[in-house]
Amino acid sequence: MDLLTVTTVLVACMCQKMVQGYSYPTYYMESRCGGSLDVSNFDATRLLLTSRFSYRSNERCKLTVQVANGKRIMAKFSSLDIESSAFCRDDRLTLYDGPSTTSPALSGINGICGFSTPSTVYVTSGQYLTLYFQSDFLLQYKGFTVILTEFSYTCNNVTSFHCRNRRCIDSSLTCDGWNNCGDSTDEIEGCGLSTGGVAGIVIGAFFVVVVLITVSIFVRRRRARYTVLLSVR
Repeated sequence: MDLLTVTTVLVACMCQKMVQGYSYPTYYMESRCGGSLDVSNFDATRLLLTSRFSYRSNERCKLTVQVANGKRIMAKFSSLDIESSAFCRDDRLTLYDGPSTTSPALSGINGICGFSTPSTVYVTSGQYLTLYFQSDFLLQYKGFTVILTEFSYTCNNVTSFHCRNRRCIDSSLTCDGWNNCGDSTDEIEGCGLSTGGVAGIVIGAFFVVVVLITVSIFVRRRRARYTVLLSVR
């Protein structure tokens, strides 16, 4: 393995850790269809639609997630891969602010679909979040990954981190590579890097890779010319 390959791998691992540096309990919605999931023992949870390569056709799956009494849930997607259609009429995921599908829809009446990760942070008004997924018989994709963070608006000065948006999350969730606050303050304050610092690392890493690629191409061309000269002699 040459210097370019090693450096590229190291930079990729560093950037991936900065973006996805979390290790939360993981659950699959398909394996709990029609049931509930109590995550009150966890400060953050990773929920995926399926453990398989793609979700099922003609699927109807409902799951209600519950956190501790007095707490709320913040849902932020890290990936979305659901068949796209006008008004999400074919396949879609809908989030409800409460224990059932009769609760107010957080994601709108048309739900969520497509292949672009939503930038919206969905926040409940209480301890329950209900997810409902439905698909048709045509195309099936991977589904989604969403991070559910338990929070409140009352901070414990010993165990809580106070986000700038007034949300309080467990202090163990800071500097772990995931935006649990919803405004990224848990990944900036006390983490040793400002937003500008993170951007500087990424930009610097990019230029390092570009320079190494250029040097590698130059070296390979010189070697090729040297090989040709030797063969002529």
